Amino acid sequence: MDALFVEFPVSGVHTWVFVPPLVAFAVSFFSSMGGVSGAFFLLPYQVSILNFVSPSVSSTNFVYNIVATPSGIYRYLREGRMAWPLACFIVAGTLPGVFLGYYLRVLFLPDPRIFRLFVPLGKRFPNISLKLTPSSSMPTFENTSTTGMLRSVTSRST
Repeated sequence: MDALFVEFPVSGVHTWVFVPPLVAFAVSFFSSMGGVSGAFFLLPYQVSILNFVSPSVSSTNFVYNIVATPSGIYRYLREGRMAWPLACFIVAGTLPGVFLGYYLRVLFLPDPRIFRLFVPLGKRFPNISLKLTPSSSMPTFENTSTTGMLRSVTSRST
């Protein structure tokens, strides 16, 4: 059994060889149902449980997103649900954040102690911004129903 307990030399993580793929599968399984990137949940696991806090932990999350995103895009294209104006808007807003986040992590947060304090703040920001948004400015979906969505999906597949 000791052959299955390995050290990943780049990160210095010691764990069972089957644990990282198992956690990645579980995270992607549950996060894909909610439309949330699994990298959002993998970072706390890597930092807290695996004790992997070097700047390369951010790179593993980028790779996770690069691998996971094309299948979602393909599904939207196949179903004819790709909203190109929205997709372009999201890409235009995300790319600057990716580069800014990279430089902040590498240049200002290389110390693991500071990074451990920063991670929960970054994870709380979406929650806080949603709570501060007045409910009157939130979009409503009055004309959609589960039955209507099922009808449109089944009519496309036949």
